[in-house]
Amino acid sequence: MNIVYGILLLLSVTLSELELIVAENEGHFENSWAAEIIGGVDVAREVAEQHGYRLVRS
Repeated sequence: MNIVYGILLLLSVTLSELELIVAENEGHFENSWAAEIIGGVDVAREVAEQHGYRLVRS
């Protein structure tokens, strides 16, 4: 029975730590990403369109 309590305690502590990590990062979200497509701009545009995205260049 002690092993069950130990596992529950470990699970509780782990979940508490995860909750703190999520709370620290709350409010910081970027809905963007980048990819390197070999073959140039035309190939990159084609790949983006095939997957329902659009090419944005900076």
